[in-house]
Amino acid sequence: MNPDYQPPCSCGSCKPRLMLGTSWWKNLGFNSRVGNCAEELYQQGHRHIQDWACMHCTGNTSIFTHYPKCEQCPEEVSA
Repeated sequence: MNPDYQPPCSCGSCKPRLMLGTSWWKNLGFNSRVGNCAEELYQQGHRHIQDWACMHCTGNTSIFTHYPKCEQCPEEVSA
């Protein structure tokens, strides 16, 4: 996890995390469709959390280490 990670959403402070469920906002990493950038990201065409947020920097890789690292990733990112 990268504590200095700045997500590419309009507010720059969303903390996405993997969610269980079939709702589009849960697929994007939010627990609600309102009060965050979920609707804006969905309108931009993002459908899953890995489409817009770095899985390594947010600590969402767990056993899925195949996600690419972003330019904000430090050399050694602890998952």
